[in-house]
Amino acid sequence: MLHRRSQLLGGLLVATLIVTACQGTTPSGTPSATGVTPTDAPSVAPSDKTLTWASRETVDAAWATETDDAFLLTLSGVGETLIRAGFNGEPEPFLATEWSRTGDLTWEFTLREGVAFHDGTPMDADAVAAALTYLLNVDAPARSFNATSIASVEASGDAVVVTSTGPNALVPLYVASPNTVILAAKAYTAGGIDPTEAGTGPFAITAQNLPQGFTLTRNDNYWGGEVALAGINVQLVPDGATRATLLQTGEADIASTLPIPTIPLIEANGDLTVVRGQLARTNSLYMNNSRAPTNDVKVRQAIQAAIDVDAIANQVLEGAVAPASGPFAATAAWSPDGAAPITLDVDRAKSLLAEAGFDEGELKLSLWTYAARAELPDVAVAIQGMLADAGIVVEIRVADYAAMEADVLGGNYDLFLLSRGYLTDINDPAGFLRADYTCAGTYNLSLFCDEAVDAQLEAAVSNEEPSARYAIYADIAAMLQENAVDVFLYNPQELAGTSSKVQNFKIHPMEHYLLTPELTIGD
Repeated sequence: MLHRRSQLLGGLLVATLIVTACQGTTPSGTPSATGVTPTDAPSVAPSDKTLTWASRETVDAAWATETDDAFLLTLSGVGETLIRAGFNGEPEPFLATEWSRTGDLTWEFTLREGVAFHDGTPMDADAVAAALTYLLNVDAPARSFNATSIASVEASGDAVVVTSTGPNALVPLYVASPNTVILAAKAYTAGGIDPTEAGTGPFAITAQNLPQGFTLTRNDNYWGGEVALAGINVQLVPDGATRATLLQTGEADIASTLPIPTIPLIEANGDLTVVRGQLARTNSLYMNNSRAPTNDVKVRQAIQAAIDVDAIANQVLEGAVAPASGPFAATAAWSPDGAAPITLDVDRAKSLLAEAGFDEGELKLSLWTYAARAELPDVAVAIQGMLADAGIVVEIRVADYAAMEADVLGGNYDLFLLSRGYLTDINDPAGFLRADYTCAGTYNLSLFCDEAVDAQLEAAVSNEEPSARYAIYADIAAMLQENAVDVFLYNPQELAGTSSKVQNFKIHPMEHYLLTPELTIGD
């Protein structure tokens, strides 16, 4: 797990800034900033039915909204944001019905009327401002909505005003991040966040049994209309094989992120369905750019040249993924022209190692990964063998992500195999690039720092013209690939399993939403 429309008074159309996540194309048309219902979901009638979801996500930080625990709140239909990216990648009104740019640094968001938290208290401007201000004051900031980009949030009548630290055309996208989930005042306790009956979504948390799971109950007063299911049992299951087993035995009705080897067996079961969804995500081998030996570009390029991404995609992962062509999918509007996967060249890898001063077998590295995404340990073993062919000795460590994150962020590692969404934080690559590849980036696992890149990204976020921003992103992507800052391996898809009785289940391209009001189960 990772830790971590637009009627504008100033004439800027935020909709032109948004990208369709799964294909990497810009949206057509000019979506409106007003509306009552955030989706064109089918109408449903409340029932007494419940189901069980085996989630890959876990609660690792006591529900701190600055962490990826916030994503579990939105996936579960508990918490909501001012704006959201819809299932088609387009921006949609959510807790805010419209927004406008009111100055070089200020944006005003008009709040939806009549919304109440699960505890009955009103979702008003004071509550929203308090929730977002909390994010600006935490010790370890969120990847996107943080004091580097946002100066303040203030209540203003039936609206909130968000002030950025510099000209920023993407502020509406920042408040669509799950980290900006709005919770009732009672959730923010001295001991941390308690989301019990504190959200605004179609489901309320009514009981917790962490780390095993929690219970959701239908919000009968949901502002968005009727909610089909009476409740949901959420089981937090980090092991992919266990999630698959729970689905096969009928103990779970939905299971997220199934291991690839289990897919044929599940597809052969007439009572089960595999649902595939393309994700705006790249799985990569992150390398520590801050310390020897991987601070040497020749060492990093040697590692890159020794890895066969085609074999990983088509042999290890059985063709269920596509080889990566850099940090973004090759079809993305901001991918460099001619972007292509790296090619295996063991001789070049050995030559580069020799230039870096290493004899064969002398370079020894540790490679860390985690099992919540079930294929990563297998990919780690494959990389271990590929690097051995080039004379690099690798020791593998598999542990819970949460147990490794502090060391990785602190630079106490060599190689880290990670799955990272490049539109997860905000629905524009700037969020990912600023968090991961700027000197002060809040998720800079590579510990990469180049002031020229920082300047490029600051110019991008202040630019209202999408094509100009996309050109900057493409230049940075090409540089990351050329300098082997990290090794970009493959673009995965989500493989979820459901009982064939489950209805209205769909995969969100940024993995923000899953338990929706219309989700239900038949007899």
